Amino acid sequence: MKIALLLVTVFTVAAFATGEFSTNGAELWKFKGYGIFRFDIFGQEDISPDMAFCTSADVAWEPTLNDMLSARAELQMNAAGEGYADLKDAYLNLAPVEDLTIRGGQFRRNIGWGEMESTTAMLFPSRPLYTSYGLFGKYGKRDMGAMLIGTFDMVTLDLAYTNGVVENAENDSNKQFTIHGEATPVDWVTIGLGMGVYAADDSTTSEADDTFSSTAFDAYGIIDYPISETAELHFTGEYLMLGYADGDIEGMEKTGASVMTAALGATFDLEGAMITGITPMLRYEQISPATQLAEGAADPEDNYGAVDGCVNLHMGSNNVLQLGLRNYMYEADSPDGYTDVTVNWRMNF
Repeated sequence: MKIALLLVTVFTVAAFATGEFSTNGAELWKFKGYGIFRFDIFGQEDISPDMAFCTSADVAWEPTLNDMLSARAELQMNAAGEGYADLKDAYLNLAPVEDLTIRGGQFRRNIGWGEMESTTAMLFPSRPLYTSYGLFGKYGKRDMGAMLIGTFDMVTLDLAYTNGVVENAENDSNKQFTIHGEATPVDWVTIGLGMGVYAADDSTTSEADDTFSSTAFDAYGIIDYPISETAELHFTGEYLMLGYADGDIEGMEKTGASVMTAALGATFDLEGAMITGITPMLRYEQISPATQLAEGAADPEDNYGAVDGCVNLHMGSNNVLQLGLRNYMYEADSPDGYTDVTVNWRMNF
């Protein structure tokens, strides 16, 4: 919160000092965000509570001083329990030349499309399961550092050098590299590749200066194909490999995690006074967790995943009601699978 207030103060003072509050391209008071009201019915046996209401809001301030200088500060607020406010993005942008941006601050590392996708564009009430998997958090999600972004015709490349501590205080000298590229060969196709290198102190040795590194790879494809004047096909597929994030132990064998997701659906425009469009969607996800086992040991039956179904009822371009089901599936005999039901109302602004 202090960072957001500091950014507001700095840019306001700068604007008045340079006389660019409303002229010469300055746009200091640009805001966007969303509000969500959500109702969940939990299908897991003997869970308490078995249903819940929640509401949240997200406001992003995106000031622009001129063609070279801009910033973003995003505050997320949730009314659950005693309520909280969490600062998400907080970064500055410098564009010294056209199509090249230098970014410094707290931002998303570009690994995992399921995490990178804007909340305001999501066609499901929840992100894929893997975004809550602890190992993924070592490679994706937000971190503090610097990023170089270049745009070359239909290709965008970015390289980030960050703390590697995932929205937390820095506690060692190890840093993380993340490189990501995205191409749009035609208007309705997007292809992305990403790699993250995580480094940390080695917990498997007593030497204080021993470190290890592990690597994640990400590949995804997105299709939004206009099949007619009133209908658009949606497909998203993603595959991730997440390296086991710890050192080697003699006699033990490490296996990284793998994640596969695929989503398919379509948007149909309607001419209703209230419902202007409908988007049914279906998503399948399978996660094989990382393991460290004795050499020659049988692989555990620990895969899990989910099938998500959702119907989006659009009420204009910025208002959508999502009716969703998520069926959890487990390879092991326990726990048993179950289904959650979600009603999610989101308004963008």
